[in-house]
Amino acid sequence: MQFGAVDMLLEGREKGLEGPDYNSTFNWPSDPYGGGGGDGLMPFAPDVDTHVAALISDLQYMSTRNFFFYGHGLPTRLSGAFTEVVGGKPERQPPYFTISVWTVASALGNIVQASNGILWWTRRHPYRVVILDACKTARTAHWCTAFGIGPSYYNDGTWRQPVQAFAGFSTFAYGPGFALEWVDYAETYDFIFTSWMSGATLAFCLNQAQLEFPAGGSGPHLAIPYGGGLVQWDITARVPTQIDGARLVILGYEKIKRVGFQ
Repeated sequence: MQFGAVDMLLEGREKGLEGPDYNSTFNWPSDPYGGGGGDGLMPFAPDVDTHVAALISDLQYMSTRNFFFYGHGLPTRLSGAFTEVVGGKPERQPPYFTISVWTVASALGNIVQASNGILWWTRRHPYRVVILDACKTARTAHWCTAFGIGPSYYNDGTWRQPVQAFAGFSTFAYGPGFALEWVDYAETYDFIFTSWMSGATLAFCLNQAQLEFPAGGSGPHLAIPYGGGLVQWDITARVPTQIDGARLVILGYEKIKRVGFQ
């Protein structure tokens, strides 16, 4: 997470990418002497609620318009939990932190309410780009609207999509559970965010990262493609059978770029 995502986003220009670099009030880059930065991972500690509150506070800054999250997800919840091998099978432990969609929507003032049989959307803090690398976060539009991403009504009487985008998965997604897998997944994040900081569209960055060879056979090899990839093998079947992998969903303007749009 630190080297593949945080450093690329906060120090992309120093690494020769187009940038411009992002600022963050929750993360910080690695120092040039190999010291760790702030990867944004919620610590497993007694004061985890303090860190969750700090994250919500950071999300509320009006200058904060972008958000990336890796962890467990549902249409209405984000959480963190460790995975342990029990009896030879991976088993997820109870979550050590949870953030509900209603908490985020309320904190940002992006609230959908029902009145007189009509749904009204108050949008006080619209985000530009939100990427949730977590299961089922795009199965509904709850997270999308919580971050204020959606069509706007203009004076000419038309609905148009502003230059905003939300990306999540409508299905289960697979991610790293162990240290060595994190090394592999860092390569996937490196491809995504290097492409993004080099001016590629959001659709290109995420769709290509779902492939084992995102740039063809001569390019990088992603041992764990984004979300686990587009296609998986059902190892429980009597004969080799391909099944659908993680289904990526981009709501809003999928051709948005780091700067501008296409």
